[in-house]
Amino acid sequence: MTLSAVSEDVVALTTSDNDFSGGELRSAVTEALSAAGYGPWSDFEAEIYTYGPRRLIIARPVPPLVRRLQHPAPRLRRQV
Repeated sequence: MTLSAVSEDVVALTTSDNDFSGGELRSAVTEALSAAGYGPWSDFEAEIYTYGPRRLIIARPVPPLVRRLQHPAPRLRRQV
C-alpha cells in the first residue's frame, strides 16, 4: 500500500493488491499516523474505491458512541 495523504482526521492509501485483510489495513493506517506524528485511532471506518486494478482507500476515525443518560428524563405527555 502506498500512502497518498495523512492528517489527524483522514488517511488515504492506494494499492493494486486485490487481497488485503483488515489487519493489514489497520497496520498500514496506524503506521501512516505514527509516521506523521499522530496517535493511533481506537477504531476507524474505511471507504474503498476501485478504478481498474487500482484501489483508493480512505480511512477516517469512528466518532465515539454517545453516552446514554444514566437516569433518563421522564417523558411528558403531549396534548394533541
